[in-house]
Amino acid sequence: MEVGLVQQFSCLGTTDKDVLVAQLQKLIGPQLNATAAQFFLDMNNWNLQLAVGAYFDLTDDLSPNGLNGAHVEGTPYIMSVVDDLSSADDSSIPPYTKFVKVWRIRNSGSHAWPPGSHLRFKSGKRMFVQEKIYLNPPVQPGETRDISVEFLSPPEPGSYDMRWQMSTPEGYFFGEEIWSIVTVAPDVTAGLTERLQSLTCDQDQPSSDNNSMMS
Repeated sequence: MEVGLVQQFSCLGTTDKDVLVAQLQKLIGPQLNATAAQFFLDMNNWNLQLAVGAYFDLTDDLSPNGLNGAHVEGTPYIMSVVDDLSSADDSSIPPYTKFVKVWRIRNSGSHAWPPGSHLRFKSGKRMFVQEKIYLNPPVQPGETRDISVEFLSPPEPGSYDMRWQMSTPEGYFFGEEIWSIVTVAPDVTAGLTERLQSLTCDQDQPSSDNNSMMS
């Protein structure tokens, strides 16, 4: 990617978010889907040049042959994300809670994925139960498959992002990245229980007026 191209896009001065998403995807390439592009732009106050820099800062994990795992030259396998089938209720998760994310993916290429292909954690917050999810039997060209991953939310409230991507048995990433942002909310139930216990204790304690009357 040429620096001049980034500067040309930055000079456009557009504030249309859809246009910025499309521009960032054009700069990075087909491995960056619209959801991921929006994430990087939003993280950088919708500044295109900063978003490009943030992307390359975060994509430094290397595959076994020393190339960026998001794209391996000559790999014929293609995966695209069709839909996020996860429940809408998992947008905000209490701490230390198990939940499941489900994605529908498609083999958009002309080659069947090799046996042993799997969805693999790539980066972000490690909150999964399994680091690799194997797809058996192999996914054929044009076939869709639903894949689910079980997670355990962290104990601390906050927003956490993570990236997953398909991998060959040898460890080479291919296809679109799957992005997920999980918000861990404070445990309201625990706070309410503590308040109720406090009120109960206050009611159980005799008042000072009653003590003086009894004496």
